[in-house]
Amino acid sequence: MILNILILLFCQNQGSFLLIWKHESLLYHKLLSHLCHTKYETLEKLKIPSSEKGFIPSLNHYGYMLETPDEYSQKFINYAEKTSGFVLDIGAAYGVSTIPALKAGAYVIANDLDFRHLYLLWHRITPNLRERLSLKIGKFPREVDFPPHTFEAILASGVLHYLPVEELEEAFKKIFDLLVSKGKFFFFTSTPYLGLFKEFLPIFYQRKAQKEKWPGLISNSWIYAPHRKDHIPNRINLLDEETLMTLFLEIGFQIEEKSYVAMVQYPKDIQSGGKEYIGFVLKKP
Repeated sequence: MILNILILLFCQNQGSFLLIWKHESLLYHKLLSHLCHTKYETLEKLKIPSSEKGFIPSLNHYGYMLETPDEYSQKFINYAEKTSGFVLDIGAAYGVSTIPALKAGAYVIANDLDFRHLYLLWHRITPNLRERLSLKIGKFPREVDFPPHTFEAILASGVLHYLPVEELEEAFKKIFDLLVSKGKFFFFTSTPYLGLFKEFLPIFYQRKAQKEKWPGLISNSWIYAPHRKDHIPNRINLLDEETLMTLFLEIGFQIEEKSYVAMVQYPKDIQSGGKEYIGFVLKKP
């Protein structure tokens, strides 16, 4: 594998690429610091935030990483163990799914829009696992490019619902193109039934009755969840089963598995009776 000796870093505020050898020298840190206008000492002080009952805040206010893999991320990890090519983790954060996939023997490309997340991920793992990890920094889908038919499996857990609607559709189509034939897409996301947004449900039901394409789109999430304002963006697209099935089938995916997922082990304000999240396993014919 060519990628097993290189790390690809993209700094979104610089708009340029840097290929560097995977090693632990001071030069590595200084190059990264220079590229992204971040002091070396600042990088050295980076730490993963503390967990709140299994929820670990991101550093860029785009939600949380779960402390342990969700049900559909675990399916991705189990499937990745059987692959011989590359798998992609979109919105990898600190590596909740990337690291187990690496330990299972997979070749993983971890993507995140914040280079600090991937920096922390990199420093969480041992040198032998780094031989099968490559990093890709940028916002999927428009800042992240690979040749078609690159991946045997792709995971997007708790990330794509933050995209504008036009980019969300684009992301699903791009994922379809990036998969090899018979490749699988593992998707996990928040639904309109999430406890945080229970006051939004009447609006969601009204939009469903009016057959709106995006009934779960919220542009003022901080009104519904002011106590989470520091950790979630104001715009969020909560996705239900019918909306997602329509999109996936139109693109050409085959649906292998789908289910709502309860999050009873997480903070009380997240819970709402078993339909807080939804997951899909999708196959490209």
